[in-house]
Amino acid sequence: MNAKPEFHELPWNTKPGAPLAPWTYTNPEFFELDYEAFFLRRWQLVGHASDVPEPGDYLTHSIGRDNVFVIRGKDNTLRAFQNVCRHRASRVLEGEGNCHGVIKCPYHGWSYHLDGELLGIPQDEHFEGVDRTGLGLHEIQLDVFHGMLFVRVKGDGPGVAEHFGGMSRFFEMYDFESYVRCAET
Repeated sequence: MNAKPEFHELPWNTKPGAPLAPWTYTNPEFFELDYEAFFLRRWQLVGHASDVPEPGDYLTHSIGRDNVFVIRGKDNTLRAFQNVCRHRASRVLEGEGNCHGVIKCPYHGWSYHLDGELLGIPQDEHFEGVDRTGLGLHEIQLDVFHGMLFVRVKGDGPGVAEHFGGMSRFFEMYDFESYVRCAET
């Protein structure tokens, strides 16, 4: 017989503050502040490790106007990157799938290793003297929490486990790590 988890009163028993003035919801400057603070500097759930099981498997995810991807490398390591080519800022990957060992920009064909390092530049004679070591994809923070993939585009701070705190036991109890997708969303 399965024991039911015990639930206690949530610590949200404080009175809410005054609401924001209506004009703040349509103000572009407030939007930019919120976008930076709440979307780019906070952990965002983008998928599950089971979505990228093999080397070269990737998934993309939009966070507002930004786009990111998570990919499994040849070394079996999961990494996250901004989904932007270093040449002309085109998206390098769409949707999800397997890139067969090479990430290739569809715009001008710049290619990258699965770890984000620049692999090749077509017509590289036009880029003579360019330091290629700094032209890899921009890696962002990735935290795998009970199989769930969280990314943070900017900033630093506590990991996902610290944010969930004592709630982590529920993820263990329900074995989130072994989940697999059973339907498209």
